[in-house]
Formats: sequence, C-alpha cells, structure tokens
Amino acid sequence: MSTRHIFAGTVILSVDPTATALLFEEKGKRCDFCHTKSPSLLRCKGCASYYYCDANCQTLHWKRVHKRMCKAFNSWSASSGYQSLPAHEKMNLLLCSHLMSTMGTSDGLEDPRSELNLVISMMRDPSCVVPAVDICPLSGRYSANQRKLWDQLYQRFGRNNFALHSHYTTYAHGIYPLASRVFNHSCVPNAAAKYIIERGAPVRMEIVALADIAEGEEIFITYMDPALIQKRIETLGYTYGFLCDCLSCKYFQSFGNWDMQAIPHPPRNFSPMLITLKEFMPCTSLELFSGKRMLPETLRFVFNEDFLTSMTKSFSDQSHDGPFPRALVTGEIVLWVYKLIYPENYPQIGMHLLELAKTAWNAMMTSDEDSQQVEVLMNQRPVDVFRNYLEAARKNLMVIGEEGDQGGPLEEIQILEDNLATTLASLGIKLT
Repeated sequence: MSTRHIFAGTVILSVDPTATALLFEEKGKRCDFCHTKSPSLLRCKGCASYYYCDANCQTLHWKRVHKRMCKAFNSWSASSGYQSLPAHEKMNLLLCSHLMSTMGTSDGLEDPRSELNLVISMMRDPSCVVPAVDICPLSGRYSANQRKLWDQLYQRFGRNNFALHSHYTTYAHGIYPLASRVFNHSCVPNAAAKYIIERGAPVRMEIVALADIAEGEEIFITYMDPALIQKRIETLGYTYGFLCDCLSCKYFQSFGNWDMQAIPHPPRNFSPMLITLKEFMPCTSLELFSGKRMLPETLRFVFNEDFLTSMTKSFSDQSHDGPFPRALVTGEIVLWVYKLIYPENYPQIGMHLLELAKTAWNAMMTSDEDSQQVEVLMNQRPVDVFRNYLEAARKNLMVIGEEGDQGGPLEEIQILEDNLATTLASLGIKLT
C-alpha cells in the first residue's frame, strides 16, 4: 500500500538478491556473480563450471557461495538423479543450493529479521513435491536443523522466485524475498520489476511505478504475462494458489466462463473485422476493463492466444524478411491488441513500438516502392511513421528506465535519433 503519492517512473523498492542462478544456456556467457556479459570470462580452476569477470567477482562469489559447493558440484550436477529431473526442477535445486551455501555454517534462524527467515515466511506450495535428489553437497559442518531446511525452501521456490531479465528476455532466476512479501499480483499492474546489472555487484532489483499511484492505493506487479489470458486460471491457481479478481480478469470472465475459455477463436476471414477494430481504437486497457468503452462482441477473438501468437509471429517474420509495408500493417494490429491488454507504460508496448520504428526505417530505406506503399497504407510520410513510433517507444520505455545489459532499447533509440537527421538529409528529406 502506498503511503504517499508516487509518480510514474519512481523507484519504489531497490534490493539485492539473497541468491541467483543463471539459466543453463547462459553459463559461460555471463559472470556467475554479477551477471555481466563478456566474451572473455575467467573460469573457476576448481570445478571449471563457474565463470567470472575478474578476480574481484570470483572472490566475492567464492566467499558468499562457491567455496562450499566447488568440490562437489561436478559430480552432483552429473549424477543420474539430477540429470533425470525436469529443467525447472534442476534450476530450483541449483538455486536452493546457492541459497543454502549463502547461509554458511549458521542456520540463520536465530534472527527473526534474517533473509532466511524471510524466505521461510513466504507462502509455500502445498502441492509441491520435493525431489528425491538432494541439493549440492556443501562442505563444512552443518546442524541437523539446517539439513532439513532445504525442503522447506524448495516448497517456496515456485511461488516466490523471480525471472531475471535483460531487455525483457529471461536469463536467470533469483530470490528477492522482500519483493515477494510486499507486492501482490494484478493482470493490470501499476508497477514492474527491472534488473540493474553492474560489473562487480549483485544484480539489483528495482520496482518501478508504471503510472501515478495515489496515496493509499495498493501497488501491484504481475506474476505472469497478462497477454496469456486463457492460461491465467491454470497458472495462477496451480502455481500461486489463488484466483485473480482484477479488473482485467473480471472483464474476460464476463464473456461467459469463469475460466476465460469463452474467448472465441478467430474466424477464418477476420480481415473485415480488423477495420472495425481500427475504427474502435484508440482505447486503453483501463478504459476497456472499467467499462468506459465497450468493445464489439465480434472483436473478442483478438484476445484469443492463438490469434495473438499468430499475429506476432507474422510480424516478426515480415519485419525481418519483408515485405516491410505489410509488416507495419500486421505490427499495428498487434499494437492495438497490446494496448487493450497491457496497462499504460507497460514495457512490452514500448519494445513493440521500437520494432515498428525499425520496420518503418527498413521500408523507407529499402526501396521507393516500399516507401510509397507505406505512405498509402499508413496515410503518412514514411519518415513521419518512423519518427512517431520512435518517439512513442522512447516515451514508454523512459518510464521504466535503463535496465539489464548495456546497449539496451533506450540506447538503441538514441542511436536511431542521432543518425536520423544526417541520413535523411543525405536523401534530401526535410524534417518538419
């Protein structure tokens, strides 16, 4: 609950992780301590399975985590029991091993304010079955109580871990117990998590306000992609143990089924209906879910996951391989649906706007024919289409701010803006 008025873009919480673990496909590409990407990482001489930016990162990780796992890690990770587990259980066991190693030789339960007690106090998953495979054996002397802790921790992982992302692509999992305890879920969140990667430092989570939040208003983040509408009941109910009653869920349940399976499949020929959608826009998700705007029933199919998946794939294919004018039309439809699902300033909208800007640039630079088609289809000069998308992307992504690795979307936008005037001047196009 907010104790004061919070403006959009404000960092509400900034916290370091209790433990993190890189996804298996990221091993050797990122530092195991600070998660910085590097083509030349130092390899642990003991196990040859952990990688670091330099001696500083290696020392910090060694003291905090790795010295208690190094000798046993390879035999444990290669064991038939561990290798037989599903990928998500392997990740959870690895993360649990990192957490237990972080505790050192103390069980950490004496202090009620300790991070371990905070993890233990989080909601457990009663349906979770703890794997028969133990965590990575740790060196040192441990109490009997401590050896029983890991199953309690594991039962809390599925519901409380965070997927760490750089430029909104997941690369690791982490435990941030304070954030898990403080923020509830909504499919129309007013805040979002971002991750700050800095060489030589733990990956810091920041919770950022996506919109102005009034004093006394609850602060929400989302536990899953709000666009996965038909998977909400299963995901939230099975993984987190609750059913969401946010404005978005109530809206989609009003279609006829509490489990949101009444969202119709797209008709074979939906092109004429998209004209109606174009006429309906602009509209925000808040206007739609609050009842201020009424979407025609014939357009409800746009919320079907099959439709959105198909359209986003078509846009991706067309924006890379062409035809670029057609890609802009497809991408514009995706943008309309995103705006009807996601809350204002949600980063996925900004990332899509950036892709639309790059597609408009490709259309403008590829051929005169493509440029002419863009002007006909979008009813604007191609350069104006490009600039409008780019400015909208900047406005959206500036709210969440810089995040992840260097060379992110905001830097990309700045480069495009810096190059625009020079490139267009060489083509004899005058900016107004």
